[in-house]
Amino acid sequence: MTQNPWDAEAATFDEQPDHGLRDPDVRAAWAELLLPLLPSEAFVADLGCGTGTLAVLLAEAGHRVVGVDLSERMLDQARQKAGAGVEFKHGDAADPPLDDYSFDVVLVRHVLWAMPDQSAAVGRWLRLLKPGGRLVLVEGRWSTGAGISADECRALFGARHVGTRVRVLDDPAFWGAEIEDERYLVVAEPGPVYRTTSPRGWVVTGYAEARAALSDPRLRKAGANARWAGRPAGRGSHMLDADPPDHTRLRKLVNQAFTARAVEALRPRIEEITAALLDDLARHDEVDLLAAFAVPLPITVIGELLGVEPGARAEFHRLSRDLGDPGLRTFLGELVRAKRARPADDVLSRLVLAHDRDDRLSDTELVATAFLLLFAGYETTVHLIGNGVYALLRNPDQFDALRADPALVPAAVEEFLRFGGPVGFATLRYTGEPVELGGVRIPADEFVHVALGAANRDPARFADPGRLDLARHPAGHVGFGHGIHHCVGAPLARLEAQIAFTQLVRRFPRLSLAGDVRWQDGIRIHGLVELPVRPNE
Repeated sequence: MTQNPWDAEAATFDEQPDHGLRDPDVRAAWAELLLPLLPSEAFVADLGCGTGTLAVLLAEAGHRVVGVDLSERMLDQARQKAGAGVEFKHGDAADPPLDDYSFDVVLVRHVLWAMPDQSAAVGRWLRLLKPGGRLVLVEGRWSTGAGISADECRALFGARHVGTRVRVLDDPAFWGAEIEDERYLVVAEPGPVYRTTSPRGWVVTGYAEARAALSDPRLRKAGANARWAGRPAGRGSHMLDADPPDHTRLRKLVNQAFTARAVEALRPRIEEITAALLDDLARHDEVDLLAAFAVPLPITVIGELLGVEPGARAEFHRLSRDLGDPGLRTFLGELVRAKRARPADDVLSRLVLAHDRDDRLSDTELVATAFLLLFAGYETTVHLIGNGVYALLRNPDQFDALRADPALVPAAVEEFLRFGGPVGFATLRYTGEPVELGGVRIPADEFVHVALGAANRDPARFADPGRLDLARHPAGHVGFGHGIHHCVGAPLARLEAQIAFTQLVRRFPRLSLAGDVRWQDGIRIHGLVELPVRPNE
């Protein structure tokens, strides 16, 4: 069953008096926004219904409502409120289990931004409408961060803006613009920094504000995940869960082993692995590009980089496909002990030997760092390649340009990172003291979520940000983060992606999609589950 990434907080989501639909003023704002858009006694689908407060409000106004949400815990609370005219179903808002229904209004609130294939989702929702029905989306500009721009939405679905502005939600930064048509689109446009209830905390979507947040030492990472889960915070054993001076120490030792020279030395081997994988790809009429190419390439490279013995690589590949598998940490622990006993010419051995005066990495830190390098050097590369190929196949003019001029590949990789990079949100931070970002004061002890995908589509920084442009040279994008926590695996991911696209475009100039793609659930990692293609169409 698909797991909602925010399910753990559902028990308290609707109990917070300061924000959320429990606030009478907030409910009044929603009523002011929505009720004029609804015909009398409308049949409404509320997708992403959460704990059901809005669905109940609409039912109390005389409408019949079916609410859908991915979180069973939220739905348990929703069902406790349900009265006449309301029912709730478990399911994904992107593809709701409503084939037997036909609605006057389909209402979608603040979930489109988390859907990589937004075009498919909007098309699915429109098919749920009766003739003359209305689709109501309540979204922000961050919703264009993965798949479809506002202009594309208007072009594809016949919506056009008019000037009406209304307040929505519980934050004065939210404003909407009605679209006058048989199908209504309501766009809620927040500022670049705003408070939210799911995920709880503050979301940063502006480019300048994101770079400021990522480099501000008052936004802390040590113990952030423990705070989120309500656990006591221990000392971080890897760089993503550490602040200076611990982070400075760990990064200094890791940098001794994971150097630009060490990465560049891998080029001939990466080219060899890439060529062999593409030889196998050529034997297929249809194939999942992720399973056949984008996944095995970085797994093989990072395995060799860490010094996994040939006889253990099959087991390493199997474990690496699920980074949550406890067997993976056991495997890495055994690998660290083997490198201590018999160092070799690989990065993990160099990490074992790295020292700063009398300081060395402990076994716990070595395992955590190996895991971090696996994540940074594997998962980001998989989705950089997969998302980049998908972007090319959806933009054939850019595919043509890359075929015609392979020298564009390095710039193309940077544009893929900007346009639809592998990391949607930076890792979790919290404010150690009050912080002002974008003119908004965030109190101490608040969670902060930096939306890298949204920042990379900020029109204040990138012209026409919803368009893939391989000649753009998007210097300064935050696809790999920014500041002291800039992705340590970025040089390796860039090198692998450049080699992958150079060979792929040359070998398969007629590459084409072979069916629908599937995207991962969640918002931290932005990537596909499968990418069916025809190599020789």
